[in-house]
Amino acid sequence: MRLALKKLHLSLHSSIDRIELTGVIYFFGPIGSGKSSIGPLIDFCLGGSYAWTPALQAEMVSAGLEMSVNDIPVMLNRDRDSSQVMAAWQDGGETLQVLIPARTG
Repeated sequence: MRLALKKLHLSLHSSIDRIELTGVIYFFGPIGSGKSSIGPLIDFCLGGSYAWTPALQAEMVSAGLEMSVNDIPVMLNRDRDSSQVMAAWQDGGETLQVLIPARTG
């Protein structure tokens, strides 16, 4: 199975931020700018738990992950307090969706 991460979408109260994940990736910025939150947010979209930082706890609405599975585009979306991940993809011009329970410890 081939997985390729494309883009991380963060829906915040004040904005929608998109982080490109294709190619060679490195993140830089000042301390406290959220660089170390990117990996855990990807895991959150894949169903993992997340220990919310005060900034994300105040601003986060939902997170989405654009990816491909065996060259099929898939979008994963999860609301901040949700215990489910919504996966959506196209098949023959039809949009298919499924709710997936998040992992538990």
